Amino acid sequence: MGNRKHVLMVCEAFGGGVFAYVSQLCNDMCGEFDVYLAYALRPQTPKNYQEALDERVHLIEVKNFGHLGSISKDLKLIKELRDIEKEVKPDVIHLHSSIAGGIGRIAFSGKKCRVVYTPHGYAHILMGDPSSLKCQAYRMVEKLLGNKSNCITLTCCESEDEEARKFAKRTAYVETGVNLKDLSDSLDGIVPVKNEKFTVIL
Repeated sequence: MGNRKHVLMVCEAFGGGVFAYVSQLCNDMCGEFDVYLAYALRPQTPKNYQEALDERVHLIEVKNFGHLGSISKDLKLIKELRDIEKEVKPDVIHLHSSIAGGIGRIAFSGKKCRVVYTPHGYAHILMGDPSSLKCQAYRMVEKLLGNKSNCITLTCCESEDEEARKFAKRTAYVETGVNLKDLSDSLDGIVPVKNEKFTVIL
């Protein structure tokens, strides 16, 4: 166990599809690696989130993720993340979503360990209005941080990979999917209900 590599996942957007992705990734990796998950609680985070994670995953709640918006608050978050990194001593750090990717690449800049960033949908695209100041600020941050020497951007779909290559020279595209065995197991025992009625939902 002492020779196992340490992987630190950092996830601010711990809800919805990102929650499902990160939880499955942690569970799949903890048999081979010591996995640490530094996360933030959001309104979208399931109440029973701990039940979705293998008991071997080490959970670390990041208190300062919920207090962003000023330089002093951002600096507190950077310090907290650096303290977590010093304690965990990870071989690989995987940042999930735009906020964790932005703050994390600043906090872990210059570290010898490999840093991986997965946007899970770039924030400046999800905002919708490309002319808004907030959207432009997110794009600027991506450009400034896109080529950190110890970081690679790992994307989940072709369109995201195309966007990533606008900001970073080092990208990789790994198509995501569902665990077919888990899906099959969840469907076992379900009896289909025969219904002759044709229903249109608008």
